[in-house]
Formats: sequence, structure tokens, C-alpha cells
Amino acid sequence: MAELPASVRLFLLLLALLLPAGLILLHFPVQMAAAWQVRWMVYAAHALWMLVTPLLAVRGLLLAVAGLRQHNGQNRLELLGLAGHGLALLLWLYGAISLWPILWRY
Repeated sequence: MAELPASVRLFLLLLALLLPAGLILLHFPVQMAAAWQVRWMVYAAHALWMLVTPLLAVRGLLLAVAGLRQHNGQNRLELLGLAGHGLALLLWLYGAISLWPILWRY
């Protein structure tokens, strides 16, 4: 994995770290959580996801842009890292927008 650009490695790390939190959020919606322990586990996973994702995504975008500048826009893996981190940031924005009604209800 050392031959991959830093932005691609960061995107894979982001995916590995945040996929479990995303699965928890998909399988245990806050509205349907029966036990309060599960509900607070969902809150904690969502809070972690909401705090960590934009920081890693912006850092990855900056690394991908720096890599593209270094290679004059010719590195396809850097383009993949740029697209992946951009997608992660868009998904975070979608999650942030969808979270507001849930937070204001409780």
C-alpha cells in the first residue's frame, strides 16, 4: 500500500473507519431504537461520524490537489482520491442535513 498516493490511502482509511459507524446508523435508526443503550450508541456513532468525516475529507482533498499539482494533473490515482474525498464530503453534508430534524425532535 506504500505505492498508493497519500490521498488514496487516506480515503481507504476513512472508509475503513467510518463504514462501521455508517452500518450502525443504517441498521439501528434512532426513531426505532428500543433500548436507550442502543439509542445512545447510535448518537455516539453519528457524532463521531459528523466530527471526523469532514476533517479527513478536507485533508484528503488538499492532499489530492497537491498531488495533482505535483504531477501536472496526470496521476489517475490522485484523481480517484480527489473524487473519493469529494464524495465523502458530499455524503457528510447529506448526513448533516438529514440529522437536523432528528436532533430538533429530541
